Parts: sequence; structure tokens; C-alpha cells
Amino acid sequence: MITINKTYKLILFFFTVTACANVTKTENSTIVILSHYQLKTLDSNSMAVTLLQDYPVNDDENLPKNCANLYVCKKFQSDEVILLFDLDKNAPRYQTDSKSKDKVYSIYKKDVKSDPPLSVTVYVPKNFILPNGAKYLVARLSNDLD
Repeated sequence: MITINKTYKLILFFFTVTACANVTKTENSTIVILSHYQLKTLDSNSMAVTLLQDYPVNDDENLPKNCANLYVCKKFQSDEVILLFDLDKNAPRYQTDSKSKDKVYSIYKKDVKSDPPLSVTVYVPKNFILPNGAKYLVARLSNDLD
């Protein structure tokens, strides 16, 4: 296992952006360059999704800018997978509960960031791979349906 000290993280990030790599792996986090993925648009005021997997932000006061909870969701009654990046630092407990995988959640158009950041930092396992061309949203995941 390779460890990278803080001084080299910035250099590694710069190299990744200039090399157009999709994901940069660091010690505890992954920097996702969003331009390599397709921004999802909502056709209506809300979209129902089921939660496949959640990767909440660690409870650390020294979090990097644009740190996001990552929710891998599936559009309800569809096979379309959507990567949802929630910039709210604390994931609601109902979303990280083991029973959350059986529930239907909503993504509301009003909660979607129309101008997403260029990159986000997520906390995922080292072997986690984001699929090329995946659709994503920077939004909030809600616990209720319209």
C-alpha cells in the first residue's frame, strides 16, 4: 500500500487534472473529476430512486472543499444508475441505515445544483471504480415522495 503525504496530494491532484484522468486515489479519499461523467437532467419536478450503495462523508473537521456524500442510486422501475453527490456534509441517519436499501427516495429538481463544481471529494473503498460515462447529479436525496 502506498501512502501519500499531504504535500504531494496537491501535486497529485494537479497532475490528474492535467492528465484528464477520471479519478485520483489518495489515502482516504477519491477526487472525482465530474467532466468525465454525464450530467443528468430531470424531466419532471422529481425523480424516484432506490439506493444501491451509500458512501457518507467521514465525520472529520478537516474535510476538503467540495466533499460529498456519494449515493449510488437506481432510477425507480428502471435500470438507469445515477451517481448522486450530496454536498451536505452530514448524511441523514435514515440514509446510512441498513434498511435504507429497501426504500424509495426522491430527488427534487429544486435541490439539484444547476452549476456543479468541477470536482468533488468522496470517501470510497480503494477498489471502488466509477464507471466511465455514468450519469450524475449534485443534489440532495430526500426521504419522501411527491
